[in-house]
Amino acid sequence: MSKAIEVGGSFFERLEAFMVLIWIPAVFTSVGAYTFASVKNLCKLFNIKPKLEKYVAYAHIPLLFAITQFTKSQIQVITFTDVSDSFAAVFGFGLVPLLLLLTIINRRRKAKNESKK
Repeated sequence: MSKAIEVGGSFFERLEAFMVLIWIPAVFTSVGAYTFASVKNLCKLFNIKPKLEKYVAYAHIPLLFAITQFTKSQIQVITFTDVSDSFAAVFGFGLVPLLLLLTIINRRRKAKNESKK
């Protein structure tokens, strides 16, 4: 690309190196943070003792590999991301009213049961 555009090769070589210096830490930081959060959440969900958390982390390795092999092209990744974003928006906007409704129903039941006693 730098040979096709007559701007100067050193500019594009430095730009490429700069992007690599930004991209690699960003990817590994986000993967590390999401993996850490996932391990902690699964340990809390299944009540796994802190001593055994490293085995949950090891179980994530094949899971991450399977996720990377799930899609065959960037178009599939974008499509999957769009679907998951839509699901997250519906779930996020629907969850708050649902929880509010369940809380109101639960409080009314408790108030009704306390008034009968």
